[in-house]
Amino acid sequence: MINFPEAVQDLTSLGQVILIDIALAGDNAVVVGLAVAGLPDKHKRPAIILGIGGATAIRIALGAVALQLLAVIGLLLAGGLLLLWVCWKMGRELRRSHLLHAAVPAKTLGAAMLQIVLADLRPESPTWGRRNTIYAGNLRPWQILIPPGVAHGYKVLSVGPSMLIYATDRFYNPADEGRIPHNDPKLNYDWELQHK
Repeated sequence: MINFPEAVQDLTSLGQVILIDIALAGDNAVVVGLAVAGLPDKHKRPAIILGIGGATAIRIALGAVALQLLAVIGLLLAGGLLLLWVCWKMGRELRRSHLLHAAVPAKTLGAAMLQIVLADLRPESPTWGRRNTIYAGNLRPWQILIPPGVAHGYKVLSVGPSMLIYATDRFYNPADEGRIPHNDPKLNYDWELQHK
């Protein structure tokens, strides 16, 4: 005989697991999308199928391992205590930053800013030899397209952390990359005087 309250509880738990799994699968889709972005069109579909299939197999395997680990007596309690400790540490950090908020100066216009330098080294280009300085960051969250042959470097102008993300249109090849010292006299770029 079927125990309906218990069956409803089991189905509710299963539904919660499925919803969590769907929510967490979004990062897999992003990673697979980034991985196949640079592939030729004929290889994209097999790569997507392989990536999603592999992610699904790994998720099922890790779910089975987690299920076995949950059967270990005391492991759930240990995990709960560890999670409680992490929450306590995070709460302390939030409380500390909140208490220090009055003493910390407010963000300035230079907060989280980058000084990005471009130098055109393409002999066939009409802008060959020219330099350009771009200031980007939190207040100017720009995307900058840098063509091959244009040297580029950056300097962090902010006191706090800044973020610069490189996205390329092909796989990394060390042969495509060159290094120029920041103070190379051929570039004749003064990082301090160019700072606005």
